[in-house]
Amino acid sequence: MSFRKITVGLVFFVVFAVVWAAYEMFSTWRGIPDAYAAWDTGTLIIMYLESHDDQWPRSWDELLSVAETLDEHGKRLRGANGEGGFIYGDLPNRVSIDWDVDSEAIVSAQWKQDRLPVRMVTRADGKDFPVVWEGAEPNEMIWKYFRSRNSD
Repeated sequence: MSFRKITVGLVFFVVFAVVWAAYEMFSTWRGIPDAYAAWDTGTLIIMYLESHDDQWPRSWDELLSVAETLDEHGKRLRGANGEGGFIYGDLPNRVSIDWDVDSEAIVSAQWKQDRLPVRMVTRADGKDFPVVWEGAEPNEMIWKYFRSRNSD
């Protein structure tokens, strides 16, 4: 094989690797606002469950009512700005919640292929969140909350 072919192949490989890495970083960066929205939604749902005898919220208005008690519970929203609003816009525009979820289905759910078969919280378009913070995927947070309550 000639030196020229090897050089062209190496240049092609390096360019491909750089473009691929840039695309992956850009995709992750674009998903960060939704990752914060997912984390905040999981936090709010758990706070709601704790303050309402594990009853699932029925609307965004009910769920967002617990945001007023964040300070007294020592919690904060990761995507919140200092003025009580959300940095990345309203959660209802970024997140979809199944308001008719069956709590027993959550408790009895088992992990299958790194995910729960029950999806209570998704992106607004109904798809899974492509980027989430470690331990802050809302369905996992809610599942762990119910599992810990039932093991007591």
